[in-house]
Amino acid sequence: MKTRSVCLPPGRLLPGMTTAAAILTRQGEELLPANRALDEAMIESIRRRLIKSVIVMLPDDRDMASIDREIATEEKRLAYIFRGDSNEARADLHRLVAAYRRNQVA
Repeated sequence: MKTRSVCLPPGRLLPGMTTAAAILTRQGEELLPANRALDEAMIESIRRRLIKSVIVMLPDDRDMASIDREIATEEKRLAYIFRGDSNEARADLHRLVAAYRRNQVA
């Protein structure tokens, strides 16, 4: 089954979800490694430590049309954020953010 990495706030984590990246404390210490299935105690620990987000692997049942729509939506958001006069540095930032977002959606 195809999966994708998704960044979620602790309130949306569910037991059984698998970490896609290590979870670090605010001090930079590893709380949980990547590829670890979460249980309720781990999720509660994440919440107590005020960790803002966790990257988890989720099943990806989207078809190419859905992915294309998500990419188009992200590109519209970025066009709005980067509207108006531009300079070279701002255009470079726009391109980098767009590439990052495309990678996150796809």
